[in-house]
Amino acid sequence: MKRKYKIRINNIDFTPNELTFSQLENCLEYPIILHANIENFSFDNDLMFQYLNEVEKDKANKFKIERAKNTYILAHFLNHYFLNKFHFSSNKTTYYQIGEFGKPYYENNPLLNFNISHAQNMVTLAYFNNEIGIDIEHIKNDNEQIDLVRKQYFSSSENKNIDNNYELFYKYWTKKESILKAISCGISSELKSINTSQITQDLFLKNDIFKEYNNKDLFVWSWRLKDYFLSLSSPNKFEKVKLIEVFQHDIKYAT
Repeated sequence: MKRKYKIRINNIDFTPNELTFSQLENCLEYPIILHANIENFSFDNDLMFQYLNEVEKDKANKFKIERAKNTYILAHFLNHYFLNKFHFSSNKTTYYQIGEFGKPYYENNPLLNFNISHAQNMVTLAYFNNEIGIDIEHIKNDNEQIDLVRKQYFSSSENKNIDNNYELFYKYWTKKESILKAISCGISSELKSINTSQITQDLFLKNDIFKEYNNKDLFVWSWRLKDYFLSLSSPNKFEKVKLIEVFQHDIKYAT
């Protein structure tokens, strides 16, 4: 029988530091979030593909829907471009490893932690000097889909708070996803146990994957980004987030 692990969830709230890409420095003392809308880019696949590694190229070519393909290409291109620009890597086709539940990591650079999320036309990339998870969702007024998700994955107190507040639904949902991504977990059965309506909570989870987080804290931050909601989680407390929107002109000198 698996034991329960206790994790304290801390919901934190502050306004991010919104910077331009040119203002960004290669310091990961605080989380960095890059976000970009594919509609702001004219896709030069030759340019972007030379930054992708062979595994990413192969996966990109398997997408049947153009928007999904472009979103994937942009997200992974920006990851390589960021790492090279700020000298986290000297190899433009750096290979990262994929954990058991799909979380990417660099085995030879343990101080560099990153996570990727995309929804609709938006891609987000988060970087930090500790474990990190990010999730972004496009806000849609889809009653049927929202009700299905709420019934399966939300607690009674979360559902009571949400009612018809779609923004709050997406805030809660991205928090849940970012928490599980931060601790490298893809176990959806645990989503209902995470009650994001509370400021702080003691979270009791049954699966053995949580044992290294037993009696530890997780910090969760959320932000409304135009027609999207995003959340960021980490076991390392952070009091600032650097939020950077990336445009076509920011990468015009990419070679």
